[in-house]
Amino acid sequence: MIKEWYSTKCSHYLKVVLGRISERSETVGDCIEWTGKERVKGGYGRVRIKGKLTLVHRFVFEMMIGEIPNGYDVLHSCDNPRCINPKHLSIGDHADNMGDKAMKGRAPSKLSSDDVAAIYSMIKEGKSCNSISKIYGVCPHTIGDIKKGVTWHHVTKLSRFPNPDAQPVPSNRQHT
Repeated sequence: MIKEWYSTKCSHYLKVVLGRISERSETVGDCIEWTGKERVKGGYGRVRIKGKLTLVHRFVFEMMIGEIPNGYDVLHSCDNPRCINPKHLSIGDHADNMGDKAMKGRAPSKLSSDDVAAIYSMIKEGKSCNSISKIYGVCPHTIGDIKKGVTWHHVTKLSRFPNPDAQPVPSNRQHT
């Protein structure tokens, strides 16, 4: 399957690497899963590129979709860390990744959506991050992130990027 993704712009070396990746992957449902030996915690595949171990899904994203901005993650819409199907990959920052995990119920959190709604009400009433954090047993930074829309923006409906110039590269991510 990966062989059909080859780009004429790829160097011969990168085509060889994509060939190695293709040989070490298989189609499972809509996913293309890495079956190679090298894996890190969580099941993410690794491959050696020019002497450096690289996460396979990040390499495939860069080869097939485009550059990953500094500080961004490559997210899986299928929630399968072994998947390297470019159609399932998109970029997002750490907050996107954590928000996605929380929305899909994969990340334990001290706070529920109801807690966050109540916290946001307290913030709007002018209560300090410090005082709210003591009530909920979290650090003030957590409350500050809610206040700024860095986390839980799907509950507070705050824009994480109030300044249009501060927005990241748009994601091709499809929410299901």
